[in-house]
Amino acid sequence: MRPKWSKNLRARYVAIHIHDKCGNPFKSLIDTYISLFGRFGLGLSGLREIRLDRSGEAELLIVRVWHKFLTMLRAAVALMECDQKPVQAHVIAVSGTIKALQKKLSKGHA
Repeated sequence: MRPKWSKNLRARYVAIHIHDKCGNPFKSLIDTYISLFGRFGLGLSGLREIRLDRSGEAELLIVRVWHKFLTMLRAAVALMECDQKPVQAHVIAVSGTIKALQKKLSKGHA
């Protein structure tokens, strides 16, 4: 749901590749985001979990964020921690729709 205060917000769907095992990677991402930008920043960002794929050793987390907060999300991913241990994670692909993101991931252009 879009906030009433802005009509110019556009969603971006972000695929995050997590190399290490983590119990709940989205909660770890939220905790890191809060420690960097506070609860107010988290509320403005529109950060939502779309899907989590756990296959083998790596995990793929897909989240939605408003486009103005994409750089902040990238910073939180780079500094992400799970159980007070640094987690190796990076952004694979960013897209405006889930369908286009899935095409990028399936083609391997990420």
